[in-house]
Amino acid sequence: MRKREKVSALIKKCDNILSLLVRKRDKCCVCCGSKERLQCGHYISRRKKSVRFDLMNCNAQCSGCNIKHNYDIAPYTNYMLVRYGEQELKMLCEEAKKIKQWKALELHELIDNFTEQLNTLE
Repeated sequence: MRKREKVSALIKKCDNILSLLVRKRDKCCVCCGSKERLQCGHYISRRKKSVRFDLMNCNAQCSGCNIKHNYDIAPYTNYMLVRYGEQELKMLCEEAKKIKQWKALELHELIDNFTEQLNTLE
């Protein structure tokens, strides 16, 4: 039986494990190729809860490209179109319009899933 944790604590935990997974999966910035100061860059803002933990929406970016994405979306958009295609990107954008409230059980499942994926990469 899992201990009861607040949803906010679980979201933070999920963010952390997702960031580790994305940086390990991608190994370099998807925009410029740098391997320095990698972060988990969200194509669509983390404020859009419905896609916050979507692995397609999360890709490694160096800190510079992650900041630059706030005012120049072209490099990240080009990467997304090449990697996933226009139709998949359009579906991601549609998903982002949905309202989502995360439940503790869902977050526990995501954490377990991301942890399992991370372990397969190591």
